[in-house]
Amino acid sequence: DSTRPFTHLALDLQNPAACKEAAKGFANVTHVIYTAVFELPGLVPGWSEKVQMDTNLQMLQNLLEPLTGAAKGLKHVSLLQGTKAYGVHLHPIRVPARERYPRDNHENFYWLQEDYLKAKSAASGFAFSIWRPQLIVGPNYGVVMNLPPIIGAYAAICKEEGKPFSFPGGVPWVWEAVDTNLVADALFWGAEAQAAKGETFNLTNGEVFEWRDIWPAMAKVLEPSVVLAIPYEPVQVAFRSDPNLLWSVTRMLAKRLRAVDEALADSVFLDVMG
Repeated sequence: DSTRPFTHLALDLQNPAACKEAAKGFANVTHVIYTAVFELPGLVPGWSEKVQMDTNLQMLQNLLEPLTGAAKGLKHVSLLQGTKAYGVHLHPIRVPARERYPRDNHENFYWLQEDYLKAKSAASGFAFSIWRPQLIVGPNYGVVMNLPPIIGAYAAICKEEGKPFSFPGGVPWVWEAVDTNLVADALFWGAEAQAAKGETFNLTNGEVFEWRDIWPAMAKVLEPSVVLAIPYEPVQVAFRSDPNLLWSVTRMLAKRLRAVDEALADSVFLDVMG
């Protein structure tokens, strides 16, 4: 929630006509932070699909083409990427992953968007920066790929079933995360800083973790019991094991989450992250 005046505009970025019409009201826009993404069912397999890549490029084009025509004072565009830029979804990556490394040789909508943005920046005279957070977390719900509400919903189901808040297993990975407040601070700095123009930045809070190590801490906050090292069961199974149970938990969480649908949808993402 913001105390500053703003206008919320619902806009289908896959609809070029709608974007062109909306751009008539964009004359005073000076900065853009582009965070939209199109994903396919199943998430990970779609990352290598041409339709996923082409759609994400078209969405950015549908916005920037009319916007740059209307917003003559446009100064800066921030574009979000992630660790898929280093090929983490395809192969082991170098650790640490550095922004200065040559582009990883694989097809990715990041590259399509980045190449388009660089060309558009040169033609239209605005600056740009590219940001690569690994895992963005925060208190918000109803936000795609935000894990804390999903884990909270999983804990509520465990409690309702009378089961321990067990770690669901999975391959041990070293992770980094970044809080939404730090992301906001970085984007605010990058919007005006000369040093940020044309640059790419990894964006994390500087610490590394593994889910097994922080699970007891989350259990302590949530107050259920915790059991580690159980056989792996995808979180999606827990969500969908009993429709009646799921509905009762949904009602129980309604006052806190308002809607648990987003958490259910993102259970796929939680399984990927585990």
